[in-house]
Amino acid sequence: MASRGYFSSLTKDQEDNALLKRLAVPEQSYNRLSSLLSRLTESTSPAELSTLQAELDEEYVNFELAMIKSQNIRNVNEKEIQRYNEEKQIICIPPCNIPP
Repeated sequence: MASRGYFSSLTKDQEDNALLKRLAVPEQSYNRLSSLLSRLTESTSPAELSTLQAELDEEYVNFELAMIKSQNIRNVNEKEIQRYNEEKQIICIPPCNIPP
């Protein structure tokens, strides 16, 4: 059986779930933003609007940080794929016919 690196102790399903969790969109933060925005349309008092504005500001920062994290993970994954493909070309002996 071939080694799967960091995931060698996991089953295939566990490995897939771990990868999906790493690449998932920050849904929880998105849902909180959506909820706060819907509450904003129902608010009437200035004090309530002020409180919601503060909550929205904080949640936007959290969402933005989560999106930056997701983008960084994507960039690292793309670089790893590129590095892997470059190494595969170096390792491959000329008669090797591996499709890209």
